[in-house]
Amino acid sequence: MRLTTKTRYGLRLLLGFALRYNKGYVQLNEVAKAEGVTEKYAEQIVRILKIGGLLTSQRGVQGGYILSYPPEKITVFQVVETLEGKFSIIDCVDKKNCERISTCVVRKVWSKLTEDMIKTLKSITLADLVEDYKKENSAQVTYEI
Repeated sequence: MRLTTKTRYGLRLLLGFALRYNKGYVQLNEVAKAEGVTEKYAEQIVRILKIGGLLTSQRGVQGGYILSYPPEKITVFQVVETLEGKFSIIDCVDKKNCERISTCVVRKVWSKLTEDMIKTLKSITLADLVEDYKKENSAQVTYEI
């Protein structure tokens, strides 16, 4: 499985919103610029994140985007699944009607790997990434926190 740029950039954009969470609504261009994502591509990604319920928007002078939930309530798994769809390392893991399901030992490997990856992705929240960001950038903070 290979994650798309949509997911990689989407997670970076959400981290940008998480770093600014206590400031209220934030303009997309501010976050996109800080993350090195073109505004046009960021708009496409944010549209999906909004439909998926991870972002909320508000129009007007004081408008912009904000996380729909506190950073500690949004997991990396939710982001991946919102942007990529159902998470699975290989298609056969999801198929319940595979003719080899009861005898395929290799499928068990892919199932275990998928389960472990999901468990890991669910264990990491945007709040965890914010803390990691603060540790990594304690000498020179890019975002105003």
